[in-house]
Amino acid sequence: TNGATTVNGYNVNLNALGRQDRMHKRAIDGIMDQTYKDLLAKSFAQANRNSIDAAINFNNATSAISLTTPFASESPSNRLEMVAKVIGARQALGQTRQVFFVTIGGWDNHSNLINAQANNLPKISRAIKSFYDATTELGVENDVTLFTASDFARTLGSNGQGSDHAWGGNQIVCGGSVDGGKLYGTFPTSLVNPID
Repeated sequence: TNGATTVNGYNVNLNALGRQDRMHKRAIDGIMDQTYKDLLAKSFAQANRNSIDAAINFNNATSAISLTTPFASESPSNRLEMVAKVIGARQALGQTRQVFFVTIGGWDNHSNLINAQANNLPKISRAIKSFYDATTELGVENDVTLFTASDFARTLGSNGQGSDHAWGGNQIVCGGSVDGGKLYGTFPTSLVNPID
């Protein structure tokens, strides 16, 4: 939600750092910029340098994206807000195609299913609405597709404490190019007999 994780106390702007942090930065730079004869040490130093540079470039590119679309200060909204910023920074990052995974837990409810879903489903709704609005603000709503996925669903019948694992599930697909308003799959003919 806050961009790439950077080395603690490391900042490219020496003037913005205190004395101790300047020493820390110089020590890190000295380790990474040193010429190593050993191939492993050289590769390790270069990988660290590349990681730090990539994190700095990523954070600079995403922090330059300002969205007016409001996002809730909760997960997954704040995660999808960062995804929207990364999409907005795609040219600065040199990305032509991007794939993102955003996770949210709290769905393995063998008991207390109704209360858990009453808490989680509105969060999902707010997050998807804000994300779609942000893609519209960025002018990429027809180029971005969001979909939900899960490796299991829930039975309609109780297992005595709530619901059990099942194979089917309701998923959402959202985006400007999605031909929406359709339901796919076979639904039970009766909810009275959920084993149907």
